[in-house]
Amino acid sequence: MESLESILTKSLMNKKDNFTTSEICSYAEDDFELFSSTLFNCINKIIDNYPKDNNLYEIDKLFYYLDVLKEKANIKDIEYIKGKLTKLDKRIENLKNKIIKNKKKSKKKISVFQEELNMYKNTLCIKDNRLEDDFIDYITSRPIELKYIDIVFEKMPDIMEVKDKYGISLYRNIISKYIHTTKKEEVNYYKNLILLINSKTSFKMTKKEQNIILNDLYNMLNEKDYKNHLNRIKEVKDIVENNINNEINNIARKYNININFNEEVLNKVQGNLRINKNRTRINDYILSIDSDKTNEIDDALSCIKLENGNYILGVHIASILGYFNYESDIVQNAFNRVHSIYFHNKKLEENNVIPIFPKEFAFYKGSLIEGQDRLTRSYMFEIDNNGEVVNKCFLKTVINNNKQTTYDKVNKIIEKGSSDSKLEETVNNLLEVTKLLNKKNKIDELYEIVKENSIDTSNLKVKQEGSEQIVYQSMLLTGKEVAKFFKSNNYPCLYRVHYVDEKTNKEIQKIINSVSSEINDTKKDKIYELINSLYPKSMYDIEGPHDGLNLDSYCHCTSCLRRSPDILVEHALEVCYDKKPTNSEINKLQEEILSKKDLINEKNDVIDWFVKDVNKTLILKKR
Repeated sequence: MESLESILTKSLMNKKDNFTTSEICSYAEDDFELFSSTLFNCINKIIDNYPKDNNLYEIDKLFYYLDVLKEKANIKDIEYIKGKLTKLDKRIENLKNKIIKNKKKSKKKISVFQEELNMYKNTLCIKDNRLEDDFIDYITSRPIELKYIDIVFEKMPDIMEVKDKYGISLYRNIISKYIHTTKKEEVNYYKNLILLINSKTSFKMTKKEQNIILNDLYNMLNEKDYKNHLNRIKEVKDIVENNINNEINNIARKYNININFNEEVLNKVQGNLRINKNRTRINDYILSIDSDKTNEIDDALSCIKLENGNYILGVHIASILGYFNYESDIVQNAFNRVHSIYFHNKKLEENNVIPIFPKEFAFYKGSLIEGQDRLTRSYMFEIDNNGEVVNKCFLKTVINNNKQTTYDKVNKIIEKGSSDSKLEETVNNLLEVTKLLNKKNKIDELYEIVKENSIDTSNLKVKQEGSEQIVYQSMLLTGKEVAKFFKSNNYPCLYRVHYVDEKTNKEIQKIINSVSSEINDTKKDKIYELINSLYPKSMYDIEGPHDGLNLDSYCHCTSCLRRSPDILVEHALEVCYDKKPTNSEINKLQEEILSKKDLINEKNDVIDWFVKDVNKTLILKKR
């Protein structure tokens, strides 16, 4: 009969299938100490032959066997396993010291295995509540590679709920370390650890816990001792306040929508992002106009009047490819997300958004916030008194937003003026240009009505008044002129296309005409929800008109922070506008656009279903 040691060795070396859970439990119940000691004897022999056999990664089954054993173990057994792991750790340390310098790869392998063993040893404390402090101390005492912690969280999700002897949770302990640490190498570690825990769908922050954390943070903001920690406190406050509830997490998983970001993507936005000085600096007075709740400030405007009576309109769009390569993980991840998702539901926190980039970049480092240099693509148009574009160029630029303002504030400036003469002059110039463009652009009336009364999950809507019309006409002109460039040169582009037929228009118009002005908002919203479902949707394609806008061609290029199709157009400009493209580059771009358009169109539908499901769930819960 084959010995237990022989069977275990073969299993660990992949020469035999894994033991089943029931088989391990059976061995453990018969003689726990014999099975576990035999298991470690096998491991020791494998390690003694390393790196000669170069098979260290083959013993990952050790963790599987230990997981099952742990469930059957009492406190005495747990202490026994921890003792064995401690001895194994010393054995590995001795082996590392013996490995000669020219075998760095072997040394790296065994270091990785050693870290995994140490992490596992410290998770065993969960079986004994008296030892929960051990794990909290271990995870917060020094930076550890997050992939090891991630493994533990995946295998033991309950470990995220542990508390120290004072009743303070692991999460609050990490937040405290992040805010108070003075060591530069620990800042990113603790912040990424906070984000990692938030990314886990199994992590459940109670309302009580959230209130305790926020109360602590608010107190810190008002204390002089924390003056040098304000940025970190505000970052944590944002993370805690925007912790999306479990219902949305569960629904998101159903639609394969990513709410959180992996470590690789999060690391891309850490530290200071480069500001390329080899770009054109725009020195005109620049302002951004958004709602007062907007975080992703992705566009800004400038407008000066020339001596000949023409205007120079500048539409400055936050660049993505100025910071990241098109092929990078963070950009390709954004394509999988398609566009930022905004929840128009009063039950959710205001500004509850699922962005396509980490908030640190989307809300701050890439956002066109006031008084900060930011990389942009600036679309410059000279417009005559007939609203015709007589000159244009699309430049890679650096801008510094002079004034971050809102729709309401700009409308007040239009009505009453401003004490800031530069701001007032720019707003007035923008208003004059908008009037000229409005005369030129004859948008389909039904399209306008439907867009104005529909909920757009990307938060980009058609508006008709004052400041909103300034922004709308500026973005419309940019999309039209960029599309015109690609079409006239026969270069590939991702166009925004829209087809309608007269019969459909007439049917929908009948429904709209039947809507009484006295109808309440709830019923009106339901009617327009029906209308929106009947009205043909816009989509992305490699060619085609936009019937709703009455344009032969149109593209999205003015919201790279919030929409991935705009990033694809920015990429196309780098290939085809910034230099003369080769045939090979054109063909490669064409293939890229074809591969992305189907992904984007399909995911847009999924996002719409997801948002409807979220709203429906929250409404039902409210009842």
